[in-house]
Amino acid sequence: MSKMPWLYCPTLVEHDQIELPPAELRHLVGSHRRRAGESLVLFDGAGAIAVAEVRELVRRPLRGWVEIVSREIYPMPGRRIHLASALPKGERQGLLLDLATQFGITDFTPLDCVRSVARSGAVGYQRWQRILIESCKQCHRPWLPSLHANCPPNTFLSRNISSYGAVLLADVNGQPSREVDLDIIGAASLLLIVGPEGGFTVAERDSLLESGALPICLAATNLRIEAAAVALVAMAVR
Repeated sequence: MSKMPWLYCPTLVEHDQIELPPAELRHLVGSHRRRAGESLVLFDGAGAIAVAEVRELVRRPLRGWVEIVSREIYPMPGRRIHLASALPKGERQGLLLDLATQFGITDFTPLDCVRSVARSGAVGYQRWQRILIESCKQCHRPWLPSLHANCPPNTFLSRNISSYGAVLLADVNGQPSREVDLDIIGAASLLLIVGPEGGFTVAERDSLLESGALPICLAATNLRIEAAAVALVAMAVR
């Protein structure tokens, strides 16, 4: 299965034959150069996986049908890793989400901090969803991470902290990452928090610490948002 291309099919239901979504079909015959008779994997982002065989391709207009060979249902990830982060500018948002998804986040929340230089919007969420899909296709993840509405950090933490075994805060003044107790990093549910490049305000940081967030120093240098986010997620899954 690992050598077969993965395609996203949100309507993967109990039918023997499925017409592929146009965008996925273009990817199949373009980048992957697959033809009739060859195999692929369909996933719906909610745990359903199906091995299928291309049965028919029509070029003009481009349409394609596959036949399901086998199905499998994967349970939800046993460990929750929720990344709540301020947004970097422009294309760096996509890089953050792509890499964090490959490392295994299960949830993402954009934080609206006082010093944030970028904000989320409807168009951004649509683009992020496409990035998550492409990342899951690349690394063969049956479950898409969940995207949550943007929120100020203090409001977000007050609503969510009780549901997590540990809360880790990327902080240049925090405890060196190599010294963090492995039992904390290995908690069954982790909330990872990353602020803007200008840092949290004193009030924001104090509120996070008072709520129980553990400050972690990831590097001796001042990291960009996406670098800090990916480093924090990588530490959580090591």
